[in-house]
Amino acid sequence: MHYDPKHHSEFIGVDEIDRHIIPVVLENEGWLVKDSTSGEYLNWIGDIYNEEDGIVETRWRNHEYWSPYTDEQLESLVKLCKYLCERFDIPLEALAHNTQADVEYYGGVVYKSNYSKYYTDVSPAFNTTEFKNKLELN
Repeated sequence: MHYDPKHHSEFIGVDEIDRHIIPVVLENEGWLVKDSTSGEYLNWIGDIYNEEDGIVETRWRNHEYWSPYTDEQLESLVKLCKYLCERFDIPLEALAHNTQADVEYYGGVVYKSNYSKYYTDVSPAFNTTEFKNKLELN
């Protein structure tokens, strides 16, 4: 862990929420933009996206193309969340979607994008249903 559990970050930016969550961040390229001239995909800072993994094409939150998450990220996240749930007495359950929901009092694992329609993490490139199923599997 990066800091002592008695401390909290400003991950969501709402003190009442931030004091009760354990943020975990999955890194990837996020949303992509297809250059109409070259046909190349660019990441959110304008660099050419040239990964071998396929691009996820889904219109969501004003973006259409998404960098995929890896299988290793999914498996590592499942292990980490199982550990955190056990260590901090969090119900071993997760939402099966990444859209805005009333999650302030949900007891299990949620995504930043569940808190607001303005967040794009986790993106639709992350298989929330598969994560939920693997997390809840005993």
